[in-house]
Amino acid sequence: VNAPAAITPDTPQKDALFTITPDLPTIYRGQAGQQLINIRNDGPDNATNTVATFKPRTQTGVTVTSVKVAGGVACTLAAGAWSCPVGSVANRGTFQLEVGYDTTASATLGTAIQADIKVASNEFNPGSGVGETLYKVWGSNQQNETRPNGAFWAGFKGAQGSTPSAGYDDETTPIINAWPRTQSSPTGSYLVTAVAGLGNNIYAASSTNAQQMINRIITNLSTDPARSMTLPTLAANSAGDNRRAWEFRTGVFIPEATNLTLCIGNTSVGVDDGAYIVLDNQVIGTQDAYSDGGYVSASVAFSAGYHSLSYRILNQNTYTDEQSQGLYGAIGVLYNGSCNVAGFDAWVNTQIPASINIIEKPQVIISG
Repeated sequence: VNAPAAITPDTPQKDALFTITPDLPTIYRGQAGQQLINIRNDGPDNATNTVATFKPRTQTGVTVTSVKVAGGVACTLAAGAWSCPVGSVANRGTFQLEVGYDTTASATLGTAIQADIKVASNEFNPGSGVGETLYKVWGSNQQNETRPNGAFWAGFKGAQGSTPSAGYDDETTPIINAWPRTQSSPTGSYLVTAVAGLGNNIYAASSTNAQQMINRIITNLSTDPARSMTLPTLAANSAGDNRRAWEFRTGVFIPEATNLTLCIGNTSVGVDDGAYIVLDNQVIGTQDAYSDGGYVSASVAFSAGYHSLSYRILNQNTYTDEQSQGLYGAIGVLYNGSCNVAGFDAWVNTQIPASINIIEKPQVIISG
């Protein structure tokens, strides 16, 4: 019998995190004015085919008359939004949009939002209003997986074999030890050879930087098959392996301080067997071992501004059991008592608002 071919890993996605900072111009009512939108690529990679989108939502008496890339081309207005092709932007590179406004004598005085901005490129763009989430899997999402690289034993440490020499390889051990917060990949080993029966599979020598087999950008989690995953328990004489590691990583811009509950799973489909959430480099919710109906949630008081977010999930199973089920329920934010994927999509699509301040022009009185 020929051995199955090893899974070939996806090409890793590059990251280009855009920070968008509009200035706040003061414009006299009844006159024209200009706004600068400052945009920086915080990397860590260069951005290619960059496009900034400026979508007006002007208040009474306010009109956007022009949008262009500073020192570059004019933007194109279509379907109510200005599209601004920028091209390549180096890591730590910057560019600006110049926005022209006109106001009438009936314009409302004060500061108000007049537009929303987002920036996209060929790379992964977390938190810049385009709703992207980077999905990674160590292994595959195929059931009854027997292919080399198709399963991953997180926490396995030691030389190639079927028995770890040390580590945090069991579902009852702390997940943070198998996958430290500071590691982009879990410690562990990929499946090399699947052998029928329990505890017989052979795994590669362990590492702390294993490449993911699945590495892709999700733009609509509500309709994506990865929004929830179940690997059913296998037959006792199977050679299949259900050990896996999963991660969802994204960014979000919060316009105003708010309270939210982040979650992985519900009582109907929870987490098997461990997971934790990372917000701005801090672990905020953890499940270390399988619990019937268990899921992960964490209530957070978000400050206004940019935030990074990761959901990490492991199915380790017990020391001699690679066949028990692995699963995770909905990835999202808590809404009406349920972990809600649609709410997550709306949240990560939040664009960056741009405001102007309208005042009356001072009257010059000459006396004498």
